[in-house]
Amino acid sequence: MPQGLFVQDTRILSGWRLTINGLTVEPLGAAIKEPYRALFAGRVSRPDAYADSPLIVERLCEVGDGFQEQISVRNYSLATAECVIALDIEADFATSSR
Repeated sequence: MPQGLFVQDTRILSGWRLTINGLTVEPLGAAIKEPYRALFAGRVSRPDAYADSPLIVERLCEVGDGFQEQISVRNYSLATAECVIALDIEADFATSSR
């Protein structure tokens, strides 16, 4: 089964990967705000394998005339945190078969 973002039977987006400081974001939860808008929450994994991470990531995704995503990173620690945010996107414009 093909996955990704399709527009008129053409896959526009085939891959999407967000990393913070080279680490993946661990999903915590999701909420559908409206049929075209969803909020995803996650935390940045710690390199020392501890579960408590002060960095929380929120992604607000909206599909309409296009695809729009707002990414917020919040630091719940008293210490400052340096973040390198990377978003790897793949597009192949493959057509789907019916």
